[in-house]
Amino acid sequence: MTDKTLNVGDIAAGTWGYSMTIPVFVIITRRTEKTIWFKEIRKDRVNEFGNELPHLPASTPSASPERRARV
Repeated sequence: MTDKTLNVGDIAAGTWGYSMTIPVFVIITRRTEKTIWFKEIRKDRVNEFGNELPHLPASTPSASPERRARV
């Protein structure tokens, strides 16, 4: 399956976790026909137990390493 809708500068969101849901936000930094590279965006918490939202502007990604995935 090829997803041609992800382009450089787009923000993607996902979740992970078993007993609780942990949101993850990433910004696409590079793209080829079969691969995308992305960096995680820092999150801001609304309050102690509230939603976690991406820290915008997304042009300042976190210090996390750039990762890649096949599309």
